[in-house]
Amino acid sequence: MLAAGLLRRAEPSAPTLPLFVLVPIACLAASAWAAARAAEAAGATRRGAILAGIALPLATPLWGYAASDLSEPLQAASLSVLVAAAAVLRLEKKAGRGWEIAAGGAAGLALLSKSLLLLPVLPLLLAASLRRGGSPRVRRLPPAVFAACSAVWAALELSRFGRLFGGYAGEGFTHSLGDGLLRLVAFPNKGILFYAPLALLAPAGFLALRRRDASLAWAAVLSAGSLLGAVATWWAWDGQVGWGPRLLVPILPALVFLAAAVSSGAVAAGAARSRRETAFAALVLLGVGVNLLGVLVPFPGVDAVVASAQPLPAVEGVRSPAASAPYQHLARNPSWSPIRIHARLLAERIRGGDVAGRLSAGALADLDPPLVPRGGLPVLVASPLRFAFWGRTWIAPLPGGADPYDDAAADQELRLRQGTGR
Repeated sequence: MLAAGLLRRAEPSAPTLPLFVLVPIACLAASAWAAARAAEAAGATRRGAILAGIALPLATPLWGYAASDLSEPLQAASLSVLVAAAAVLRLEKKAGRGWEIAAGGAAGLALLSKSLLLLPVLPLLLAASLRRGGSPRVRRLPPAVFAACSAVWAALELSRFGRLFGGYAGEGFTHSLGDGLLRLVAFPNKGILFYAPLALLAPAGFLALRRRDASLAWAAVLSAGSLLGAVATWWAWDGQVGWGPRLLVPILPALVFLAAAVSSGAVAAGAARSRRETAFAALVLLGVGVNLLGVLVPFPGVDAVVASAQPLPAVEGVRSPAASAPYQHLARNPSWSPIRIHARLLAERIRGGDVAGRLSAGALADLDPPLVPRGGLPVLVASPLRFAFWGRTWIAPLPGGADPYDDAAADQELRLRQGTGR
């Protein structure tokens, strides 16, 4: 925002899109590096560490947010660095003070990006702050840095809402825990096992890591489990607009770390390690294939198609402020599983020709209920597939699009009114 504001003052007509695109790309790059570093600290081979670095940004729902205006890439980057710092500090004897600062800073940045991330941050921060041996027993630098960031967070909360955790007034944790867990883990619409298949290896990775460092293994499990439980009971557990289980993106670094630990040298050797790395690689490849759908057919366009559809029946059993919203079908109706719909839309885009005309004429009418969009459809999903040159946005933005600087400023104004009435 600061750089875009300076650019706007220098050249009012200049597009700011590249500046905003750089932020999530940098966050995914940081996540990749941190995932590889954490796997290396856990004893993975160089190949295993590289696979972990590929897995987090490309074989999970995180890839779908590489070009979004949501904060999920920043959340994932923060937790990724925290996981890496905790792994290095606990598993490597010569970890420097830089890793202690990184642990506290990453934990603080996660809290600043979303208050609920206090839950997954605390177990990992505690693990990073406790020494496995030697004296003194506690590292003071990680909690000190985190405390400084927390003071900034508290000041912002009090200034904006008048109390801590004051956002989202009138919304709460009212969803059934059991239903939320099933839908977020095992059901096809938003289940993490469908969008990040490598999570299947997390239990085995936990057992492997526990033999080497039980505290770190439990910290990773508690980090992921605490946020999973909280999200499962949030009224908008599905994350509403987003690819996959959007609100679970922050637990992906811990899941990838645990999955990568199945082939650590301390518990596997020779043929056993090779087999585990092969299984990990196969699940990474499967995850890349699934999440490529969220990249080639961006989820904002799919949500726009759903919102423009013919009147849809309300989904049974929904009790929330958005019970009648069309996207409830994307979250609950197996026939409308986003993976299936994105694949169908991708097939239409690859086919080319009049994509919008075929969709409006009933190309997806075989779904239950039929998905028949009306009105103008977004070019993101209703045009033949083309691989655009990113650099052109520096000089020639797509016609009809809003500049992200204007959108961001308007969004901040909306959030301020929601939080304070000002």
